[in-house]
Amino acid sequence: MVDIVTLETETLRLEVAPGLGGAVLRFEARRSDHGQEAEPIFRPASPTDVAAVAFNPNSASCYPLVPWVSRLCPPTLPTSAGPLAIPPNWPGEAFPLHGWGARSAWRILSHDVRALRLGLDHSGPPPFSAQLEYALSGPVLTMTLNVVNRLERAVGLGLGFHPWLPRHAGGRLYAPARCVWMSGADKIPFAAQALPEDWDFSHERPLPERDLDHGFGGWAGKAHYDWPARDGAWRLEVASNCNEYIVYAPAGRSFFCFEPTSHKPSPSQTGALDGLVMVGAGESFSRFASFAVTRP
Repeated sequence: MVDIVTLETETLRLEVAPGLGGAVLRFEARRSDHGQEAEPIFRPASPTDVAAVAFNPNSASCYPLVPWVSRLCPPTLPTSAGPLAIPPNWPGEAFPLHGWGARSAWRILSHDVRALRLGLDHSGPPPFSAQLEYALSGPVLTMTLNVVNRLERAVGLGLGFHPWLPRHAGGRLYAPARCVWMSGADKIPFAAQALPEDWDFSHERPLPERDLDHGFGGWAGKAHYDWPARDGAWRLEVASNCNEYIVYAPAGRSFFCFEPTSHKPSPSQTGALDGLVMVGAGESFSRFASFAVTRP
């Protein structure tokens, strides 16, 4: 049986499974008429997926990315003494993907009706400790990740958040960026390019009809997604101190992902940090992402 922690305000409800990678299983907003069905803000996890013997983080509503984001190609993280090899960690993936946090059991550090703080100690590589906090305040969910380097030398680390959102007919995304990281069939970026028109979210626009699975650079940490529902227009506003994001929006599917991240996909290919933060032994850094819901 999966232990689930529920947080609530008058307008929001959040379910988290600490033992399943600290993942969110459900995030929804109550309608003004509380007798009506709640509006899913993140795509809800199905009971079957939650009960699976081998839980797949990609069936969750959201999961933490720590201590790196996306695929590592080459499969290393930079340290003050040279590259640190990172083994594959995700079934079916040739390269290490999305860190260790999403596939680890987190422990509860504190909990009340509106906030949950989780902790994780992991042997890595690289060894690290992390804290993950979920907090509800009125119509806003704030997620905060903190990572502490337990390696005996400085290492480049990264953080991010991986929410899965319902993709609505008539939905429109606003998320200004300077460039997009182009990649091939292996999903490894090879160059930053100017934004194609249908990927330029500096103005509200629908998600493209073609597949989109790329990182975007030069983000100022503000975005929103609007969609129509039976009771009117809804909006989800995202704010973060991350300066990159990834959009995964496969054509014809009922979901998409908008992932605030602290570094570009597949960092360090050119020898540059590409947004990785060099964290000294015993030192830490953190990132947050907030999700504010505006109801009709």
